[in-house]
Amino acid sequence: TKRFEVRVCEDPGILESAAIYNYDVIILSYYKRTGLSPRARENFVRYVESGKGLVSLHFSAAAWWDWPDYDKLVGRVWREGSGHGPRGKFTVQIVDKQHPITRGMSDFEVDDELYAKLKGEVPIHVLASAYSQWSKRTEPMAYVLQRGKGRVFYLALGHDLRAMDNPGYIRLLCRGTEWA
Repeated sequence: TKRFEVRVCEDPGILESAAIYNYDVIILSYYKRTGLSPRARENFVRYVESGKGLVSLHFSAAAWWDWPDYDKLVGRVWREGSGHGPRGKFTVQIVDKQHPITRGMSDFEVDDELYAKLKGEVPIHVLASAYSQWSKRTEPMAYVLQRGKGRVFYLALGHDLRAMDNPGYIRLLCRGTEWA
């Protein structure tokens, strides 16, 4: 969108640093299940609550199983009992057609994994969903939540480059990042 200057950091230890406050939004695409320090956890939560944005992508829902409050930050997490059926084509339905992220968007087909049975109790506002043959229920594919003064956007789609090349995915990611 040319609205961002992007920096990539592959070390989650950066979340310990005050340097993250120089950025308006963090895009989290990470799934290691353990190892985020208590200092990084506290700083990351404070960053979002202070009014900064967080975009959490696909398998980042499975990150940091050893951080019990991670689900409160991102809304839903992949834990015991979560899963997906075989990768395949399915329709993503735009549930809220008035939200700034999804305004003007139509339902679209994607070839991806359909995450299901993610865990969490924090209220979320679902923007897009899909019916899972595996869970036999409608699952959130994109949602938002407020954390303190910060905005959080989660996008369950995006298993690989083929899935991320979908125009609907690209539009949700760009608009979700702008919103956050």
